[in-house]
Amino acid sequence: MPVNGTTNGNVKGKKRVASPGSSDQESDVEDGNVNGNGRANGRGESSSKRRRVQHVASDGEEDEERPGMRGMNGHRNHVNGNGKVQPRNDVDEDEDADDDASGEDDVDDEEGLEVEQGQRVRTQRPAAPMQNLVRHDNGYVPGSILRIKLHNFLTYHNVEFSPGPHLNLVIGPNGTGKSSIVCGIALGLGFPPKVLGRAPDVSSFIMTNQTEAFIELELEGKQEGRNVLIKRSFKKNKGSVWELNGKSATAQQVSDTVSKLGIQVDNLCCFLPQDKVASFAAMTPKELLKATMQAANEVRLPGWHEALVQTDGKLSVLTTDLDSNKLQLDKLAEKIAELEEIVQASNERKELEEQLDKYTLYRLYAQYNKKKQEFEEIKKKVAAAKTKLQQMGQQQQPLMELQAHIKDRESKGLSALKANSDTAKQHERRINHLRASIEKESESAEDAQEELRSLRKGEDERKTKIAAVRSKLDAAEATLNQSQGLDPEQARKAEAKRTEIRRQIYQLDSLDQDDTAKKGQIQDANRRSLQQITHFQNSIAQLNDVKRKRREELASRQGDLGYAMDWIDKNRDQFERNVYFPPAVEVDITDPKYTRVVEGCVGRAAMFTFIAQTPNDYRALNRLNDEQHYFAFRRERKRVRISTVQVTQQELDAVDEEPSVSRQQLADLGFHGYAMDFISAPDAVKAYLRSAGLHQAAVSIQRANIERATQLGIGRFVHLEGQVLSAIQVKRSNYGSRAAQSTTSAVGPARWFGMGVNSEDIRNYENQIGKAREESARAERQVAQIEVERKKRLVEKEKLQGTVAGVQAEIDRMAAVQKRARAARTDRDDAARELSRLEKLPPIEQLREKLKKEYQSSVKNRFELAMKGTPDLQHLRDVTVGMSENCLKLLQAQANKAQVEPMVANRQDRLQRYKDKVSEYTEISRKVRDDARTLQAEYVEEQNELKDKHNKNFVDEFEEMNHTVAEIEALIADTQSDIALQPEVDNAAEARLQREKKEHDELHALVATQSAKKAKYDRMHETAKNEFEPALDTLVNTVSEKFEDALSKVNVVGQVRLKRMPRYEDWALEILVKFRDKEELQVLSHQRQSGGERSLTTIMYLMSLMKLSRTPFSLVDEINQGMDQRNERAVHNLLVKTTSRGTAGYFLITPKLLTGLDYNEKMRVLCINNDSIVPDPSKGDRLGDLNGILARFARNRAAAQE
Repeated sequence: MPVNGTTNGNVKGKKRVASPGSSDQESDVEDGNVNGNGRANGRGESSSKRRRVQHVASDGEEDEERPGMRGMNGHRNHVNGNGKVQPRNDVDEDEDADDDASGEDDVDDEEGLEVEQGQRVRTQRPAAPMQNLVRHDNGYVPGSILRIKLHNFLTYHNVEFSPGPHLNLVIGPNGTGKSSIVCGIALGLGFPPKVLGRAPDVSSFIMTNQTEAFIELELEGKQEGRNVLIKRSFKKNKGSVWELNGKSATAQQVSDTVSKLGIQVDNLCCFLPQDKVASFAAMTPKELLKATMQAANEVRLPGWHEALVQTDGKLSVLTTDLDSNKLQLDKLAEKIAELEEIVQASNERKELEEQLDKYTLYRLYAQYNKKKQEFEEIKKKVAAAKTKLQQMGQQQQPLMELQAHIKDRESKGLSALKANSDTAKQHERRINHLRASIEKESESAEDAQEELRSLRKGEDERKTKIAAVRSKLDAAEATLNQSQGLDPEQARKAEAKRTEIRRQIYQLDSLDQDDTAKKGQIQDANRRSLQQITHFQNSIAQLNDVKRKRREELASRQGDLGYAMDWIDKNRDQFERNVYFPPAVEVDITDPKYTRVVEGCVGRAAMFTFIAQTPNDYRALNRLNDEQHYFAFRRERKRVRISTVQVTQQELDAVDEEPSVSRQQLADLGFHGYAMDFISAPDAVKAYLRSAGLHQAAVSIQRANIERATQLGIGRFVHLEGQVLSAIQVKRSNYGSRAAQSTTSAVGPARWFGMGVNSEDIRNYENQIGKAREESARAERQVAQIEVERKKRLVEKEKLQGTVAGVQAEIDRMAAVQKRARAARTDRDDAARELSRLEKLPPIEQLREKLKKEYQSSVKNRFELAMKGTPDLQHLRDVTVGMSENCLKLLQAQANKAQVEPMVANRQDRLQRYKDKVSEYTEISRKVRDDARTLQAEYVEEQNELKDKHNKNFVDEFEEMNHTVAEIEALIADTQSDIALQPEVDNAAEARLQREKKEHDELHALVATQSAKKAKYDRMHETAKNEFEPALDTLVNTVSEKFEDALSKVNVVGQVRLKRMPRYEDWALEILVKFRDKEELQVLSHQRQSGGERSLTTIMYLMSLMKLSRTPFSLVDEINQGMDQRNERAVHNLLVKTTSRGTAGYFLITPKLLTGLDYNEKMRVLCINNDSIVPDPSKGDRLGDLNGILARFARNRAAAQE
């Protein structure tokens, strides 16, 4: 149906269906205009359930209610301040009443759950399953759009048209207002602007320079004949005004009506605007599952899912709390048992501590009595010891007097003995002095005798030495006489000759070193010349290698292409046939004059496309785009982005086909030929360039007749226009008179095909090679001359070295003679001095007489000294006799003393011991008395404290007890050991025990309640699970089968898979596709698949869901953008087939269509003819009457067929 929209407000439309490439077929639907004539009103009953809604306020519409979602139980939900949906506890009576009126009952199955924070949570049994949509007699299902009217809305001043009940194909060029219709449907049904992915508020959809707009939609009602009319009016910066069936209404009332009709504009599975196509692929698997369940005809699925999600959460929290409480209950039981043990141990310890206190007091009592007895016994011992001490003192007195007399005699004897000793010491000192002098004289006499004996032996030795010295002296003189014939001048001359010869050898060596350095410099220069020759030769080879040069230039400009070319070289053995680099590398120009014009005919995409010859090689090239590759120079992994193409055998066979316009005709028009005539390349590259149109691209380097060439059907030219080389592209319309439209662009310098051989550079390199070779030959001649000179100097050097060796031998001989002469002179002087010394010694007789006189003098002196000491010896004898007598007396006195002193000491010791014993007894008596008093005080104090502590008097028990202190100590030790084994007394343990028991009882009751509640939730969860999972499995399996079948028709593998997770809120639905043979099934996402692949997958999934959908219509806007022709054709034909069999309506928005598509009588084609320059047909301008144009086209075609 053509839809005309003009600026003058005149709108007319006639429902017409047409398919390009097939005969037009007019439907019998009558015309419709702005006043509603020709509307297809129907009556019918809808069994769709009301949808879930929520109250949400949008920006710029604070006072307007907007539709939203309902809860799982069919009741309205409210949005809290955080944007989260919370279930209401009350039931909407108005909706229940409305449902009752329509014969639909919602039965609530209350199972009184728990009360949390004062809010009662209820669950509802899901509504009865929804039946498939039923068409009314007019072909529409309840909720289908019968009429759309827009005023001042986006691109339309006024427009009104009627969609069909099945497939509505809305076509028109970009910018005519196809998407405006989509926006009008969404906003007119009360959905927020965010579902469109465009402007955030409704006022942004008002036409430019207008202040108000309205949308009017007529929907098929549940009962045939009772259609629903919705009108939404809105102004700039103001809210919307709603009308429902001609009466003022609220947004919520409109939303409720739309929901009951099952319309789901906010579900991407049902309504996919142009700006939301990418959002579908970006949907998470969880969002896709929810949208699919919402769109399915099993209405209970979302409710079951929501119930399972809620019970999952409740069970999770309840299980966690229950497990925590049970664990706490066990801990409390263990704690109570521990406290009971502590209390019992505390009581036992108290009893032991009381017994210990009694034993401690009893010990004080026994210790006091024992001390008292000790004190009485010590008093008696002190009195007896004092009496004994007095008796012993009287018996000691006579013995003390005898000891004093003996000591006096001993003292006198010691004094006399000391006087005798002093006198004897004086005589001894004088005698010792004389004895030392006598010994000295004796030593002098002995020395004189020894020298007399050795005097005779020394005379013989002196004579022998004199003879040896004289012999040494004669030998030295003989040596000196022999060296007197050596001439010193001769030695100096030999030294001078040797020096001169060495100087000559040094000069020869210096010349040789200079020549060696010069030779090295010449050889270095020669090597540089040879290197230059090699370098220039390589440069010439590189200039001749044009393909390599182009490849390096291409790789430097586009790293992906360089990587791809390297990869192809490394993997050529894996290809079935040769794979070619882009034409920028492979193509050569046969005539350099035409390089620029030929390159101007090759587009950028064609210039850099890799060419394969078989399908497998083509897929292998595409792996470069699909896989990650490591770029060493970037140190990163990334995908390679290259263009690839496969040439078919048919294209290869057509390489040499002749064009429709002959080359002679081109020459007559001023052209030099076709671009392909000047190209040298492999056949596969030529075939690809031919498919790019170069076999029909006429080229000239001069001005040509473009007009005539265009008339001949040639569409591409390169020729000279003035001073500019221009490329011209001519396109013809596929319709009407096929008018031509041309595009002209300047042709720049050749960048790729112009990379040829530079002859001037080659000549320069060859000249440089000739110069370098001359320099190398000159260097080799110089090196040969230097070698000749070196050999001459070597012969001369060998002669000089022989001469200098003879001179050196003579010099060495003369040096040896001089050395022997110097040694002989030294020996002569030493011998002369030694001979002089020996000859000067005195005669032997004189020494003998001298020694005799010395001996006689020493003997005489020794005798005189002996006579001088005789008186002292006699006096010493007398003193020694007196000393012996006094010594005997002293010994007697000391013997008496030794006998008496032990007796005195023994008796004195006994006396002292008794004195110490008396003192000890006295001290013990004092200490025992003090201890007894202390024990008495402690006993009294302890008795009072224990009496207050235990309220008991233990003294009466002591009289019956008869234990020693040691026994009491043992009892105390035993009791202390028993106490040590007991824990410390915890006075608060009893109170804690009572508190813990109370808490245990309360927690035990709570656990019982929670267990019962969990069991109830488990039953509810299992019930919902048993209903939800089979129904969902059936839905997913059915969609997956249809999805697989749909994709298989375009040679794509697909699958829909349910992803089960432990928690139902994490369940997800995954769409998996595989577009290439060697790849695995991959989840659909905007990261993995291309735009065309996502579009194909999306439309196939939506079609698979169509038969299971409970929405009266679905819409997809420009989903075919990015698809290739094969897929677009297959999708269209499959969509036509599917929608013709289904019950729901379908809107497909597209700016273009292929020719030869399938057509079905049930589909309706809506052509958009809307623009600011579209003529007004009401004023007689036939170009604005699209209906008339189509009618004339149909008539003309029918006439032609006749």
